[in-house]
Parts: sequence; structure tokens; C-alpha cells
Amino acid sequence: MEDRTICPEHEEELKLFCVTDQRFVCIICKHGDEHRGHRIKPVMDAAKPCKEDLIRALEFLSGESRELNVMISEQTAEISKAQVKSEDLLSQISADFQAIHNYLWNKEKAIKTQLEMKEGEMLKNLSVLEDRLNEVTESQQLLTSAVEMEDPAGFLQWWADGGLLQVETLKVEVSSGDTQSDASDSTTKFKSRVEGLRVAPNILTLGPYESMCPILVWRDMLESLKEVSRCSATMDPKLKLSLSQNAVRVPEGRNVFSRFQRSHNGYSQRKMENLREGQYYWEVDVREEPGWEHGLTVRYYPQQETSSAWEWLFSEQYKTIRVLLKSEGVYVVNGTEEVQLNVEIVPRRLGMYLNCEQEQISFCNADNMSIIHTVWCENK
Repeated sequence: MEDRTICPEHEEELKLFCVTDQRFVCIICKHGDEHRGHRIKPVMDAAKPCKEDLIRALEFLSGESRELNVMISEQTAEISKAQVKSEDLLSQISADFQAIHNYLWNKEKAIKTQLEMKEGEMLKNLSVLEDRLNEVTESQQLLTSAVEMEDPAGFLQWWADGGLLQVETLKVEVSSGDTQSDASDSTTKFKSRVEGLRVAPNILTLGPYESMCPILVWRDMLESLKEVSRCSATMDPKLKLSLSQNAVRVPEGRNVFSRFQRSHNGYSQRKMENLREGQYYWEVDVREEPGWEHGLTVRYYPQQETSSAWEWLFSEQYKTIRVLLKSEGVYVVNGTEEVQLNVEIVPRRLGMYLNCEQEQISFCNADNMSIIHTVWCENK
């Protein structure tokens, strides 16, 4: 085995380290043409800034590890809540569809798959967080073993053989003019392994099917509808459904919605109906009913603790949520944000499902009762 303490070319003791070339040199090598103009330091002096840089990298990874562990814990908790809600929703859907014959089997399967896909997205996000933690832990262990080296020469050998590359991969890229900066630069920045990651929230929803599945199935199949507990339904000759939940009046301070009132000749542009509790579903003939745009418009009033319900209704502090048709497609406007809906053909009828308690609005294709977009008025 080659003696690393003796220069193989000059047979002198390797007491120096060339910072430029990242290798050991002897006193004769130092004055040779090969190392002319290079930064050469004694081994002890060269090892110190390198180890300091390594320690900073290790501290950075330790912080990343702690943050990832917290995120994984939060994600696991969110998944647990989602699994409980998913089980409840699946049971509800199964119970509703048992009263309907084989015609509904494909619809039941599709809804269950939708829930499982949403739950799977959170599991996939958890897997990403765990994989990132494994990467950070692996680098952390490697750098820890190097920090614990007491032999400066052995440490520098590790540093030259790959340690420098390990640390550099953790840093933010800098311009070519900065590549010669000393390793002890305290302004060194490291690339975050946590940046860009997030904890996927529990926002499982089936839209109107969560609480009004039998009514919507009846609408879809044009068959007899079983009475739904604590729910009333009225319809006009055009099969427009208006549903309301007999819920206990919500306490003061809850959020409030309002919508344009419908009359015999379309939707009023001036009269608003205040919706503070329960769940509602209605349908609008797109481009057919006078003022149909108002029928697909809801105002959301954020919570204001000191205001009365009357003040809420006429307050200018509301956000408008509505459907907008453009030449290039169908959009849902949520305040100042526009989201294009993934529909190839504009539905003949659009349905709106509003859940006051969950502060949720779902837009549906009323022809096949499929959910095409959901708006959560409060962040989930």
C-alpha cells in the first residue's frame, strides 16, 4: 500500500496541501512548475476551513431532518383523518346505492375510485416526504462520520476523494467567478431539500353526493325518490331541484352566502337570497334562461365577528364565485382567480351544490351529475 505521507516523486514528507488541486504536496512540489501560483497551506491550516464548512452543512441537514420529521408527522395525521372520513363516505354511498339496481353499479365504483385516488395522492405525498428524509439522513450520516475524523490528513484525504463533492452538491449554485472562494465563507447557502414540499391537506369531498345522493340519483334515473331524513326537496315543472337541510341555526359569527333570487322570468339582478345554513342544490339552463349567469353566481361573505347578519348581506367585503363562458372554454371565477374547467363541451345544464357548514361550492354537469370543479371558500 502506498504511503500517503511520503511524496512518491520526491520522497519528501507530505506536510502541505494544495487547495487549488485538492491534494497533498511536499516542499519540493510547492516550488515546482506544476503548483506555481497555487494556494498551498500546511495540512492543519487547510483542514480547518474545510471541516468548518462541513459542520455548517451538517447543521443544515440536521435542521432539514427535523423539519421533514414534523411534516411527516403532520401528513400522517392528515391521512388518518382522511381515512376516517373516506370510510364514512364509502359506507354512506354503499347504503344509498343498495336501494338501486344494477344500473348504478358503475357509478358507485367510479365514486369509490375517486375517493381512493384522492387518498392515494396524500399517500404518494407521504412517500415523497419519506424518500426526501431518507436522502437527507443518508447525507447526514456520511457527513457525521467525516466530522468525527480526528486525523486531519485522513480527513483531507476523504475531503479530496469525494467529501468536497458531497458538500458542494448541498450548496446553491454560484457564478463561475465565485468558485475559488474559500470554504470557510460564512455566507455559504445550501439547497433546501424541504423547499417545494408540502403537507397535502384532507379535502376529500363527493360534492352533492355527500348528503343528497338519493335525490340526485332520482333526478338522474327519473324514478321514485325515497324521502331523505331531515331533508326537503321541491321541484318546478322543468325538474329544477331546490334542496335545504333542516339544520339548527348556526351561531353568530359564521360565514354567510347569498345568491340571486329566481323569478318566473329568470334571475333578478337586484334581489339576493341570504344562505347561512344547510345545503343547497340548483340547476341552470346555460344560455337559455334569462339572466342565467346570475343563477350560477354565489357571493361568499367571510366571517366578521362584530357585524350583524343584515350588515353581512349588504357588506362590500364579499367574494364572487361564478361561472364564466369564454370562446376558449368554461371558467370558474373565484374572486380574482379564474380556473378553466376540464370540459370539452359546455353542458346544457349546470348544477351548483352549496354546503354552508363546510363552506364548499361544487359545480356539476347536471346532464350526468358529475362534479367538474369544487371551490373551498376557506383553506383546507
